[in-house]
Amino acid sequence: VFFFNDTATTEIYTRRIVGSVRCVQETGILSSIFLAAFWPCIKLVTTQGMTTTAFGLTFCIQDVFLFTGPLVSGYVIDQTAGFNGGYFWATVLFSIFTGAATLFGGIVFCMDYSQGKILF
Repeated sequence: VFFFNDTATTEIYTRRIVGSVRCVQETGILSSIFLAAFWPCIKLVTTQGMTTTAFGLTFCIQDVFLFTGPLVSGYVIDQTAGFNGGYFWATVLFSIFTGAATLFGGIVFCMDYSQGKILF
């Protein structure tokens, strides 16, 4: 809807597109690093009979977040468009997600350390 507004200047279009590309790049880089480390760990922590179920469940959860992530970030950008084009709060949102993933990784590391260092 915003892209078809006749009264907006080209500067607004360029700023929104560049900001969107930057958010997508950050998300792609962080996802690739996280998933490259995460997927091999599934085989190490599951029994042989539950490995395929664990991979399937992980794939489903990952796809739910990959589907809802752009919707949530788009909603945040649209609702906060008056402040720095909306991208400040989108960056805060991605920073919160990154912090949560780091916290989760730390918890997994501590649990693994206390149970015999299977993963690391």
